[in-house]
Amino acid sequence: MEFLQQSNLAVFDAVLLALIFIAWPLAGELGRLSKREDGAPPFEPLEAYNSSMIMLWATAIVTLVWWAVANRPWPDLGFQISNNAATKAAFVIAAAVALFVFVQMIRSVFSEPMRAKMRTDITKVGDAIYLVPRNAKEYRRSMALAVTAGFTEEVIFRGYLIWALTQLSNIWVAVVVSIALFVFLHRYQGWHGMKQVAMITALLTGLFILSGSLIPGIVLHIFVDVVNITRLKISMNSEAGAHHE
Repeated sequence: MEFLQQSNLAVFDAVLLALIFIAWPLAGELGRLSKREDGAPPFEPLEAYNSSMIMLWATAIVTLVWWAVANRPWPDLGFQISNNAATKAAFVIAAAVALFVFVQMIRSVFSEPMRAKMRTDITKVGDAIYLVPRNAKEYRRSMALAVTAGFTEEVIFRGYLIWALTQLSNIWVAVVVSIALFVFLHRYQGWHGMKQVAMITALLTGLFILSGSLIPGIVLHIFVDVVNITRLKISMNSEAGAHHE
């Protein structure tokens, strides 16, 4: 493989990249298509949560173990916190976004129009509507998925993938390709959902490029997922409660 000889990538890196760029999209699409052929919804929440967590943790663990075996510097993967202005700015931005998201959730608790808007918005995100937790067990599992995604996706897409792609091109091409792939993998959310994913992905990528650290992105990613799922649960429960009355 000539492109490996001209970079710092090894054969196993090519395997990992093939897994991320080819196997992941195919697995997701084939899984949804098989269910549609059976006349079933494209997702069953608990099954989807569990399979996603297994896939994400397996890929992240393999990536981290390979990084250690290859004896690569951990700061190159984003496991560092520098005491400089850029890193401090990244944490400030992350904190500001987290505060905004939290305030939106609190407002939703007291505002039926905001809850109604969220219930309308969830109908615009394609097959993702089938992933909404419907009960306490599904909600708890969705929280586990939120923590899983927050850590593993940052390691895989912001840390490893950007590093690997910079071995083949420049940093800006690596950034664009990593964002595009991440958004594409969320295509089950439809165009409306993909636009939202693109915005948060651009922000998380920006935090990583600014600070050189995965930590601000990991913390913000987990927080946003947890709060948004909780906010959605509050909105859906209020509708159920109104129908019950």
